[in-house]
Amino acid sequence: MAILLKGEGANAPRVILADGEHTLGSASDAAYRLSHRTVSRRHARIEVHGDRAVVIDLGSSNGCFVDGKRVVEAPITLGQELRLGDLRLTVCAAKSADAEIALGLDLPKPTAPASTLPPGAGDRFTIHELPILLERLADGISEAELMRAFGAALCSVRGVGAVRISRAQRVYFDSGDTAGSWTTDLAGGITVSLLTLAGTVAQQFEPLLALLAPLRQLCVHHDGSQPAERELRPGPPPASLDPAVDEIYQRASRAAASKLSILIRGESGTGKEVLARFVHENSGRSGALVALNCAAIPAGLLEAELLGIEKGVATGVEARPGCFRRADGGTLFLDEIGDMPLDVQAKILRALQEKEVHPVGGKAPIAVDVRVIAATNRNLNEMISNDQFRADLRHRIADWEVVLPPLRERPADIGNLALHFLARELANHKRHARGITAEALRCLIGYQWPGNIRELEREMARCAVFLDDGAALSSDLLKVEITQAETAATTLEEQLARQERKVIAATLALHDHNASRAATALGIARSTLYRRMQALGMSTGND
Repeated sequence: MAILLKGEGANAPRVILADGEHTLGSASDAAYRLSHRTVSRRHARIEVHGDRAVVIDLGSSNGCFVDGKRVVEAPITLGQELRLGDLRLTVCAAKSADAEIALGLDLPKPTAPASTLPPGAGDRFTIHELPILLERLADGISEAELMRAFGAALCSVRGVGAVRISRAQRVYFDSGDTAGSWTTDLAGGITVSLLTLAGTVAQQFEPLLALLAPLRQLCVHHDGSQPAERELRPGPPPASLDPAVDEIYQRASRAAASKLSILIRGESGTGKEVLARFVHENSGRSGALVALNCAAIPAGLLEAELLGIEKGVATGVEARPGCFRRADGGTLFLDEIGDMPLDVQAKILRALQEKEVHPVGGKAPIAVDVRVIAATNRNLNEMISNDQFRADLRHRIADWEVVLPPLRERPADIGNLALHFLARELANHKRHARGITAEALRCLIGYQWPGNIRELEREMARCAVFLDDGAALSSDLLKVEITQAETAATTLEEQLARQERKVIAATLALHDHNASRAATALGIARSTLYRRMQALGMSTGND
């Protein structure tokens, strides 16, 4: 059994108690701290045993009351009012999984070294991660790729919160904020910063870190020469645990310094602009990233917004340079390019081909050096068939075409994204949290997220407003549609369908969403692949 002690009002305390003994008070060392002027430092102890709960006054100044009656020791049941001093709390039912922290946010510095790994941590690494690393080494990966793969493997180990691997000024892997972490220097000038979850001592992972040196010795060709390093940069934090998304960012890292034009496809809220910014920041281009949502600008004004306009074209009109000129030397991100009118498409195509723009009302072209990254959630092939989008423009903007999967197809990332957004929002409120409970995480993973990452980000921002300082995000703080959504698959058929979706999504991502190559890799015909995707409710992306 677990009980919820719930205060009145939006910012009132909420305490979830599992089986066991729990001290409540205003002192910082109380198991559950209640900051209230009438609550003593050690006010009361609540004992929960199965379906029975008891409150015991610990000699408080202002007393304990059950349904208005002062008590020294008394049972409490659901629906009763428990008052500690003047702090009123209602006894409510809670799910036991909401008393368990699944993802921790309290990350204290380690205080004492230990010689052994947390139970199961070594097994996870040696059984699941090490064989994958050895297989990649056999394929001849560079040292930089090994560092990144090793860092990702460490992040999957229980008890590890964040990892940073670097040498001098070069960062090989960075999964998130490692401020205040434990840092150690390894052979070859490699520095590893390790942030561990609450209750885990970082030095326990030294046996795993010791494996890095012999693994680095394997980063050579058969002739003994060191392979040339490819500058692969990890994606923005938090590091993706989904292999399809991880592969997208590896390819984006390679494409960033090239002159390839990029078309990013995907549902709204999947992170298309985040990927575009990542490419720009790793491109080495000196100019700015200028973003324009083509769907947000009226059709009659879009040309001027893109190409610029000269002063005096109409009464009261002032000169504006336009997005192309503001992005000169940098990157122009054209979001929702599928909503661009045909007449503007023709002028954009000319600007890209001639590398110059003709401002509205201008007398001479102006040279520009712009790298274009476009994005859309629409089916461009269908639009081309309906004469709504120019085929030649599509070819010009899609040297590399990438499809970002929706959040529902990358469940492994839901937890670390939620924790990342929650921690960021709490920092803005200057508050802290213990983490996310097991029940809340189950609800988050079971929800379909029609608004994708953007919806998850807004949900964590909303929860942060109502989350008490030092508490954990439990399921009762989530929106009703999230907690009542259909959760984990129960039947064998549902579980198989979920796994099939993950395999198909990962394979498509590995092959740039080329259905023919993905079908070949899976050993099936392309028509079979399309039939399976339709049966599984997946977007075929057949554009």
